[in-house]
Amino acid sequence: MKQHVQPDAGINGLLADLNEHRMPWGIVTNGNTTTQHIACRAAGLDQLAPFVIVSEEAGYAKPDPRIFRDALELTGLSSPEQVMFVGDNPRADIDGAKRFGMKAAWVHRDRQYPADLQPPDHIVGHVADLRDVVGVTARGK
Repeated sequence: MKQHVQPDAGINGLLADLNEHRMPWGIVTNGNTTTQHIACRAAGLDQLAPFVIVSEEAGYAKPDPRIFRDALELTGLSSPEQVMFVGDNPRADIDGAKRFGMKAAWVHRDRQYPADLQPPDHIVGHVADLRDVVGVTARGK
């Protein structure tokens, strides 16, 4: 896993800027605890993320509303409407977040969004494309 995951300067730069602007965010991921923490470390996210929720540790996985509730609580925000969930899985990430009441941004990876699911609020090709959406300029600009 470690050799397949590399830091992404665009994503990590955006996340560092979110931290600098004191905008709450975190990571919610489905999967094995050990594997997901290794991946976060390999991507350089362990040094940036205020929190990481791994489904195996939580005892439930996206799209279960409890995992979105946990994330909301850890952001310190009071309502799901204040949160934009970003993900690449239409059902688990986007539809799950929308059903919980969050806004959602879908990272499309050159795929079509399923017509039978609630549409995302934003569609991007790369997480760093959300910089304008969240209103955070790059450091030094």
